[in-house]
Amino acid sequence: GTTFQTGFYVQFQANVEDFTDEIIQSIQDALLQSIVISYQTSETVCDPEFRIVNSVKGEVVGDASTQRKLQSYGERKLQQVVSEAPSSSPSPSLSNSPSGPTLDSGVVDVFIYVSGVCNGCQNEIIMGDETVDGRRGRRLRRVEEWLRQLQSVAKSNCFCPIGTVIFEPPTLDQLLNLFASNLLALNITFPILDFGEVPVVD
Repeated sequence: GTTFQTGFYVQFQANVEDFTDEIIQSIQDALLQSIVISYQTSETVCDPEFRIVNSVKGEVVGDASTQRKLQSYGERKLQQVVSEAPSSSPSPSLSNSPSGPTLDSGVVDVFIYVSGVCNGCQNEIIMGDETVDGRRGRRLRRVEEWLRQLQSVAKSNCFCPIGTVIFEPPTLDQLLNLFASNLLALNITFPILDFGEVPVVD
């Protein structure tokens, strides 16, 4: 299969001393459960990418490597805001984006690295507005190819069964809602101030 790797940036309203190893583990578990639920298949609904998460690792932002990851996220988010803003609106400042570690009292940034295997998927887990058309097109073409192959294959663990509904990856809001609910279920009540998927920077 294909390997994928991505990251998630979460900004909590909390104090850094609150983030014990147990709290970090619960945050990891909540995100993992959210992704698993988002890509869950059944007899009637199937994910043609067959995405399986093998590793979820969270850390409070505080080193240069994680700072580079958040810099990438900040620049990407800024570009999206600029492209969506009316031409008469002033350009937003990069200082409003997570360009580096934030350990100020009351605000804590957490980076969560996610990796796993899939069947020819992209690194991104969520379907952003800017990638919907392209990603949907690739998935539809892949499904059509698989359906043609299935005409001569009675059963295979690598393909969605004929007649199943092919679902699309979750949006950012959908994954965030699941994540927030799973955090509450684990008694993690820190308000989430920001949440987004972060391309992993080597």
